[in-house]
This record gives sequence, structure tokens and C-alpha cells, in this order.
Amino acid sequence: MIPLCFFFESPLSSKPATGAIVALLLNAIAATAIGFVIYFRLIRTIGSTSTASVGYLKPAVAVLIGCAFMGEPLTWTAIVGLAAILLGVGIIHQTDSSRSLAWFTSRIKMSIAH
Repeated sequence: MIPLCFFFESPLSSKPATGAIVALLLNAIAATAIGFVIYFRLIRTIGSTSTASVGYLKPAVAVLIGCAFMGEPLTWTAIVGLAAILLGVGIIHQTDSSRSLAWFTSRIKMSIAH
């Protein structure tokens, strides 16, 4: 793609805006460099399974940021989805997964009975 970019777009003659350069630098420093330092620290301290489960929280954070800063509505389906994500992450972090699964299924049975 790079040779085609030089042929069709002439990227060397473009002048990016100051905001674009600042955004690129902030992304490189904050999201990439600091993010990897935190990531490897988490792997060392809480383990790989717990660290990987943080990835499930990304959609929840994205929805909440959209609601808080971009004026997006928080619908009931989003709330149910957020609850399902939190429940799933909670189940992952239980020391005895069979005990948490039994608790979860008993709660479902109770809610269906009522």
C-alpha cells in the first residue's frame, strides 16, 4: 500500500494540522507507551487471565464515555449489556467457578419462578 500511497496521494507534500500532530503524539505516549507499562505490570501482579478480562470492559467504558461526553442515550439494552459484561467479568474472577455458576443459575431460576 505504501508505494500506491506515494503514487496517488503524494504524502510528502501534505501539511498535517497541529491538532493532528498533537493527537498522534498523545496517542503514542498515553495510549501506547503508558498502556503497555500498565499492561505488563498487571500481568506480573494479577496474572494473565485477570489482565485479559479487562478487555471485556472496553465496550462498557466506550458506552459510558459516549453517554457522558457525547450526549448519547443510555438505553435499556445498553444497561442490560453492561450488566452482562460485569457479571461475566465477575464470574471469571471467582476463585471457584463452579460455585459462581451454581449461584448464577440459582438466581435465574428464582427470577423465572417469580
